[in-house]
Amino acid sequence: MNITLVGLGRLGSVAAVGLARAGHRVTGVDIDRVRLDSLGAGKSPFHEPGLESWLRFELQSGNIRFSHRDDFTGPLGEIVVIATGTPIAETGAADLSQVWDAVSWLKTFDLRDVVLVMKSTVPPGTGSRILQDMEGTGAHYVSNPEFLSEGRALDDWQSPERMVIGVEPGDESAIEVLERMYEGIEAPRIIADLASAEMIKYASNAFLATRISFINEIAAICDQVGASVDVVSEGLSMDSRMGSRMRAGIGYGGSCFPKDVRVSRLSSATPVPSAMRGIC
Repeated sequence: MNITLVGLGRLGSVAAVGLARAGHRVTGVDIDRVRLDSLGAGKSPFHEPGLESWLRFELQSGNIRFSHRDDFTGPLGEIVVIATGTPIAETGAADLSQVWDAVSWLKTFDLRDVVLVMKSTVPPGTGSRILQDMEGTGAHYVSNPEFLSEGRALDDWQSPERMVIGVEPGDESAIEVLERMYEGIEAPRIIADLASAEMIKYASNAFLATRISFINEIAAICDQVGASVDVVSEGLSMDSRMGSRMRAGIGYGGSCFPKDVRVSRLSSATPVPSAMRGIC
């Protein structure tokens, strides 16, 4: 398949190389010429074990190439993946300016029958707004959040624990295209509506951050009362309702968890019950 991927940050770089490794012909598009030069030379701009060797191999195979957005003339291919950043805005909401900038740029091309795949972390309701904005273009839209962990992103790409595919009701053709894109990757599929798929990503990050913070708080109490947090954690894990064993540590970090947890509201344009605010 011919795939255009927009946004070559940590997520986009791994996704571009992973898709090329699966045999797809991938064009990675970005506006950062320094990053593009690095990737085009087979050098990863980010530390991710194994990424550079994969990148060099796919450059030699011809399955991947990189282009500045101003130099890209198309065609887009059957699939366009958006993997732009969604940092925190001054208001505390997710800043979707890069996403909307990418959508506006894509609308300058022929989008008939193109499947637009959103991998960026976007608040629930974003997909519906993008569909409204792209009405009449003939494009399909899929919410396909990614769950990569820094330091093991390539393993997570090849062997994900689950794959979430959010589509408009009845858009079976978009699901079929995603299945072709991920052919050979075995993982449980969750087919959902757009808002639910978007919410799964935020809820996952929020819950994992909660688990880490919780066991670290328990560790601090254990230090005060002379208890062993390892023994306490083992006791908790024996209750099936508690999930897998939790381990105390230095906390959570990376490029996504802190950002998603700190976002104070899901979307400035989407009313959200107060009980849901602050989870992303």
